[in-house]
Amino acid sequence: MMYYIQSTDGCKIAVYELNPNGYKTVFLIHGWPLSHKMFEYQTNILAGLGYRVISIDLRGFGQSDETEERI
Repeated sequence: MMYYIQSTDGCKIAVYELNPNGYKTVFLIHGWPLSHKMFEYQTNILAGLGYRVISIDLRGFGQSDETEERI
């Protein structure tokens, strides 16, 4: 499942969640200049093992909004 959360400055951040009823949560954050897709092999394996898996696209990457001030 993919959805957006909105930051206090209005930027939409893309969030991807697999197995929302998992017993423990794994939160994956990519490095520059990648996106959540760098975890494509790990997410399905972790969800299959019973974990709730959440990954995001940081600002300006993947499906997240790009702000004017990108560092």
